[in-house]
Order: sequence, then C-alpha cells, then structure tokens
Amino acid sequence: MKEENIGSSFSFFLYTDVVNSSDIKIPDEIQIEKIINLQRWILAFLKNQEGVDEVTKIKKYFNSTGDGMFVVFNDKELFEPINLAIYLHKTLYKYNKDKSSENKIALRIGKALVHILLFLIRHMAK
Repeated sequence: MKEENIGSSFSFFLYTDVVNSSDIKIPDEIQIEKIINLQRWILAFLKNQEGVDEVTKIKKYFNSTGDGMFVVFNDKELFEPINLAIYLHKTLYKYNKDKSSENKIALRIGKALVHILLFLIRHMAK
C-alpha cells in the first residue's frame, strides 16, 4: 500500500449514561423524562456551539445510546467535550436542586481521544 493512500485523524468522543435507568422501582415515565432532558440539554449545547437554530442543522455526529448519548468532536475541538461535560454538570446541579431522589438525574460522563487511521484506496473501484 502506498503511503499517499494512508491518512490519519483524531476525534474526541463524549459519552453519557443515565445512572439507574433500569431501576424497576422508578416509574417508566420518570426514566423517560430523564432521558429526554439529557438529550434536550446536549442538543441545546450543540446548537449553541454551532450557531444553529434547529437540531437538523447540527453538523457534528451525535447519537442516542438508549439512556445516554455520544457526540463526536473533530480534532480541532479539544476543549468542546470538556465544555459540554461542565455544561451538563452545571445544568444537572440546577435541575436536581429541588427534585426528590427518585426524580434526580445522576449521570456518568466519559471522554475519549480516538486516533482514526483512514485507508483511502484510490484504485479499489478499478
């Protein structure tokens, strides 16, 4: 394989997970509300970061993982996953202040730097 066919890139990933979302003692409606709030907060952050007014205009890759989400940031957005984590912590603090323990949202947040090797085979179609 020729060197010109190989490239590499870095991406930053942020993952979230709602703690105890499968606890059968907590009603489904409350669990669903927690997930919807998490998604709403993350999408609000991304819309603000990209300066857009609709979710469909967000260029960044994001997806739901059931009771969480993950977002992929490009290699030039070193601090954005950290900024999102801080934003979520501050938002959760305000949200949880007046909630019962059943209604509070506990969240796991993970960040990762991923090195992606890109193999661009120019002559595969031939």
